[in-house]
Amino acid sequence: MSEMVTKPLIGITVGDPVGIGPEVVAKTLVEPEIYTYCRPVVIGRSELLRREAHNLRLGLSIQSVTGDIQSVQPSSHVTFVWETGPENVLDLAVGELNPDAGRAAYAYAVEAAQLALDHKVDALATAPMNKTALSRAGIEDIGHLEIYTRMSGVNDTATMLAVGPYRVVHLSTHVPLGRAAEQVTFDRVLARLRLTHKQFHEWGLDGPKIGVAALNPHGGDDGLIGNEEATAISPAIEEAQKEGIDAHGPFPVDSMFPQARDGRWDAILVHYHDQGHIPIKMHDFESSVSLNLGMPFTRTSVDHGTAFDIAGQGIADPTGMIAAVKLAARLVSGQGFVT
Repeated sequence: MSEMVTKPLIGITVGDPVGIGPEVVAKTLVEPEIYTYCRPVVIGRSELLRREAHNLRLGLSIQSVTGDIQSVQPSSHVTFVWETGPENVLDLAVGELNPDAGRAAYAYAVEAAQLALDHKVDALATAPMNKTALSRAGIEDIGHLEIYTRMSGVNDTATMLAVGPYRVVHLSTHVPLGRAAEQVTFDRVLARLRLTHKQFHEWGLDGPKIGVAALNPHGGDDGLIGNEEATAISPAIEEAQKEGIDAHGPFPVDSMFPQARDGRWDAILVHYHDQGHIPIKMHDFESSVSLNLGMPFTRTSVDHGTAFDIAGQGIADPTGMIAAVKLAARLVSGQGFVT
């Protein structure tokens, strides 16, 4: 069996067809380095990639998969597309919010998940969808995590951001800030610590050292400005330690990122969206990658949106898409994170 065949097969979705997803995917596919990690196959419509390859003068040949998807042999000059979704996507105005584009992106995401669940691809790397487009299309799932949680039939999932030395797991993400604080409970913190520990083990990274952030400024200052640290977070950490999980905290989050930079933490558990997203994106927004924990398959994603304002202009940066594909391949190959 050739070296290429033994490399993991990574399914790449193009995301919202009128956003920058098709562009960053096309630019990713002509990067020779990608093929040292994996065999990428695109899940969507070949006409989208042909348009991008033509407009960007990439010199990329686009072929539809015929037969067994696992036998494809792509290169930086030839890529393969698993055809799925509506056929009229080229009729949609690029850069304009459209529910039909939301339906197409949803179709790509669903087909990709089914391929992963059927073990026909080894992992997924997804380009961005638009939550408003999904909603206006009448789709209740607001994003990839919700779609894949439902399709997988799992109950406990989480989002993690990764870039450089930082891996940040979120207790909550897309909920109002007041509700996020209400969700900081003993049971939820303990469950998230268990999930993080288990997921790292499944990626071949045993015994991760997990730092747990405080919710309140200064860690609550002994209850003067909040008591969630004493009533929920600390007891959950203590219970996790009894179970053999290497968890520590809670610590003020502003001190934890310098510690992670210096190698103290394999992962940091934060409690709400901006507590984790801001430092990650300040460090290196372009290269940051989003991952799902708790799924029966590995899925990475870019950490940016559909960027309708620059779609079709040829100026979208593919760095995040390249990083997402490489990380998906590294994790399913047991190579771990790049620090």
